[in-house]
Amino acid sequence: MAILIFSKYLSKTDIGKRLSVPSKSLKHLPAFKEGRHTVDFKVRDENGHAWTFRCSTRTKKKHLKPVLTKGWREFVCKRRLISGDKVELHRDEEKDCITYRVRVGRPTKFLQSQPVENCYSLADLNGMTKTGPMAKAPSCDSFQS
Repeated sequence: MAILIFSKYLSKTDIGKRLSVPSKSLKHLPAFKEGRHTVDFKVRDENGHAWTFRCSTRTKKKHLKPVLTKGWREFVCKRRLISGDKVELHRDEEKDCITYRVRVGRPTKFLQSQPVENCYSLADLNGMTKTGPMAKAPSCDSFQS
């Protein structure tokens, strides 16, 4: 059975630092060990590539504000994500096996005030095909592979 944990359009902070995760999504992510505020988990993308993400929460219980940190920035850089791209995180359950999947996509934009050649159309980022100019991807010069 597949569960959509969350779906969101990426902000500049999501691209440049960490991915803010809706608090209600925590119940579908791996459990935190007693007294811990981080948990690492494996995620596969549409191409079958495995990524390790770390989910972290604040130490105060009142407002946990979960975020994906470790591994997220590498994912952003390798996939050349930009602000406005959409990310979905899914949880798949089969018998006693739980796996996580991440999907990303870029909204199709057609601006009425511009000719079609000045617009881009990219349904998903698997092939990185574009039909016009695309927003510049964030600088990943500081990212270490």
